Amino acid sequence: MTNLEIHAADKPPARRSLGRACPHCGERLAVTWEGQQALSLVARGTSARAIARQLGLGTPASPDATAAEVLLSRTLNHLGAATRAQGIDIAYRAMLLPAPVRPRYLTRALAGDEPDVVRHLLLGYSSVETARLLGITLARVNYALLRLSDDLDVPEGAGRTAMTVHRMHGARLLPDAHPCRCRSTVPASAAARWVQGTPCPHCRVRPVLTLGEHTVLGMLGAGMSDQEIGAWFATTRNGGTKRVQKTLAALGAATRVQAVHIGCCTGLIVPRQDQRPFAAPVEDAELDDMLGLIQGFTLSALVERGVGESHRELKARTGRLYARIGADTVTSAPGRAVVVLHSLDALPRTHPCRCATPAAPTAEPATDSSWYRTWPDLLHA
Repeated sequence: MTNLEIHAADKPPARRSLGRACPHCGERLAVTWEGQQALSLVARGTSARAIARQLGLGTPASPDATAAEVLLSRTLNHLGAATRAQGIDIAYRAMLLPAPVRPRYLTRALAGDEPDVVRHLLLGYSSVETARLLGITLARVNYALLRLSDDLDVPEGAGRTAMTVHRMHGARLLPDAHPCRCRSTVPASAAARWVQGTPCPHCRVRPVLTLGEHTVLGMLGAGMSDQEIGAWFATTRNGGTKRVQKTLAALGAATRVQAVHIGCCTGLIVPRQDQRPFAAPVEDAELDDMLGLIQGFTLSALVERGVGESHRELKARTGRLYARIGADTVTSAPGRAVVVLHSLDALPRTHPCRCATPAAPTAEPATDSSWYRTWPDLLHA
């Protein structure tokens, strides 16, 4: 589940939380209800195991701390945050987090290294990176954070920095500007860590991917298999599968085909407008098959819904379509077929957000499309 929260027609709608809209561009951030609760618990210094217990991840006797860490990681990625401290800052300024119950106010102004240290931490840099960029020792960075934490009465623990940021907002020590790009002061090095697709023209919800997830999405659109993706990242096939699953989760997609479709509809994948005619016209049954696949159904699920008589029949029919449009020349034909069909305007391009608007997305490219230069022959063949 993500800020886009795509869901199949037969699945119950997922809960999500929308932040306040930017007064300038109207953009608003959104996270799942579970992600918001996890951030709220992090701001209170709760451990991953305790978060898993409160959110029901795992069993009551054995909470799944790993699942809680994955939930936090995905939520931070959707907010475009590199660290928990930056995620807490963005969530608070977007009104996805409440103010501390008992805010403690400082009787002094930020002094010494504190302003510069806090500014770099809110840009997503770690303590080590902050010390290197400011040209000071790590001990001075830690001392500045320790002084702030003590003055704000933040208890010791692994999440002390994130708690400090949250309490600094409650003490009115940090700016309250909306964290969207139109008002952002994030440097190019930090902004290049994530990629945003086109927003919905109505509710302004937009997909957010890290650069690695964006690259994997392009590879899926190029028809590459998990093994080929793993080889590109110098890892195993299982490593490629994990990267694909992480990308699907970031887009809220049930299948690879649906992920590529979401990418084409939101500007994360920009297929070339190909005017090549089909060798034969597309049959209505073949188009129905693809419409079912881009909704997140598998071939077996389509058979259960009465589309086709058997799995073999559907596989043969989609195979004929892939061959007709030249998508059968790659390892993973369905993903490549979606890009080709979009280039021919054979599939709908409505924005795939939860408000289900029929309006087409605005012509806004992804914020970073540098990876297209890596795959020109694959995506634009």
